[in-house]
Amino acid sequence: MADQKQVLDMQVSKGITAAQSNEHLRDRSERAEKYAMNKGNYDPTRKHLNFEIAPGGKVRPIDTSRNIPERMADILERRGIKDPNEGLAEPKYRTVVNFIFGGSRKRMHELAFGTQNVDFDEGANNTRIKRMSDIERWAKDVYSFVSGKYGEQNIAAFIVHLD
Repeated sequence: MADQKQVLDMQVSKGITAAQSNEHLRDRSERAEKYAMNKGNYDPTRKHLNFEIAPGGKVRPIDTSRNIPERMADILERRGIKDPNEGLAEPKYRTVVNFIFGGSRKRMHELAFGTQNVDFDEGANNTRIKRMSDIERWAKDVYSFVSGKYGEQNIAAFIVHLD
């Protein structure tokens, strides 16, 4: 247990594109899916395990009906805020913070998969793997922290990838 770590990576940016959103939401075209599989470390047989935390700390499947820029526009509109980058040829104001939370690989695998035997080799078939409630509890705890610190109304997407 001494090697367990929690990790927080924060990146500030001037926005998020629909393509970046599609990657986060795993809502990719067939061509983009092939590219991602070649470039990234994804297991498409575990994609069904991915989820998001919705307002109120509710666990649900990832909602791909609206991309993250659309969600952000909704948030700003509800609050009567105009995006300072709107209408600019090149965005110049930092309006987005992308947080990535994680931890020690072994511990995160334990939370996500419990004692199930997951095959991490490329091309493996892990369709039988079930998502454990521990990872959902962990995600809800992190969501609660972020909501308390930065305001739930400011969270456009809270996605958990297990693929």
